[in-house]
Amino acid sequence: MRYSDQINNLSNARLLSGGDGVLNTGRFSNLGLWQSDKLHLTAQQAENRAQLLGVNKVDITLSGDFVNTGTGEVASGGALTFAANAVDNAGTVQGQQLLLTAQDVTNQGTLLGLTQLALHTQRLTNLQGGKIFSAQDLLLETAELNQQGQLLALGNLDATFTAPLLFTQQMAAGKRLLVTVNGDFDQRGTMRLLTDSLTNRLGTILAGKDLWIQRDAQGSANTSVLNRSSTIETQNGDITIVTGDLTNQREGFVVTESVTNTEGQNVAPTGTSISIRTDELRDYGFGYYIEDVYNSEPGSNDTPGPVYYRYWRPAVSSIYNKKEYLISEKITAIESPNVSDSISSASNIYKC
Repeated sequence: MRYSDQINNLSNARLLSGGDGVLNTGRFSNLGLWQSDKLHLTAQQAENRAQLLGVNKVDITLSGDFVNTGTGEVASGGALTFAANAVDNAGTVQGQQLLLTAQDVTNQGTLLGLTQLALHTQRLTNLQGGKIFSAQDLLLETAELNQQGQLLALGNLDATFTAPLLFTQQMAAGKRLLVTVNGDFDQRGTMRLLTDSLTNRLGTILAGKDLWIQRDAQGSANTSVLNRSSTIETQNGDITIVTGDLTNQREGFVVTESVTNTEGQNVAPTGTSISIRTDELRDYGFGYYIEDVYNSEPGSNDTPGPVYYRYWRPAVSSIYNKKEYLISEKITAIESPNVSDSISSASNIYKC
């Protein structure tokens, strides 16, 4: 159905379809029930105070804003794809695979992906009482995060922040927690990172008070913590890391090699011999003397008659200095454009 202006599904009203249910309108308001096997809504704006249900799929595309009130429920038994300019959720948005894309997302309700949850946004505000939860993996990409509620994945949690992050509450993953921050990961109070595996790469994790990195709230050891060319720091508290494997290393090394040969030298060693000028050795205690030898025997046809021979013999002083000649030289330089890794506490560091 296509309506150019507005559709109001009033209280106790029902829109039911065993196949595809398609609405295209300017503004959509729902106070009743809309259920289809595959639910498709295209609108400028939408408000849901009741139920939008897709048995196998829900696809919502808005050019403007979507408001899901505290009584509102948007649910899919399969994939739930959501695209809008802004989303304000105080109710429940749930799907087997939940993909939400918006410029601004404000959540004080529940965003739930049963097998996967992916959020792509410029600004995410998860207010107190808000739950962003995946029963398996969670992918989060945002420039700004105001995290006052719960952000949890039972599987892997991969979070990418394109701006410095101010963090106030809990972020947890049942398996791997990978946080990539362009700037600082800043928590002014006590920070708890609960995960089976934490990777901090080229970032800064900063807690104003205590910092805990472990598997769960009970203090179980996680599998690994990798701090690579990054900083983990507290300003006024302790750092407690409970893990089976802690790796703190610098990455991004560049190795360059240069070879110097003897082509530019006056003396060029070749094989097992060397040719030098004797006057180059005088300052090192080396010299020579001359010996004249007279041969009175008749010479050959080329040298008739007696001949003189003059020999230059090497001479070494009793006190001499060592003279070395370069045969070849290789210089290996190892550099890294990245900062060194650091784990720094204003108080104590505990590795358990």
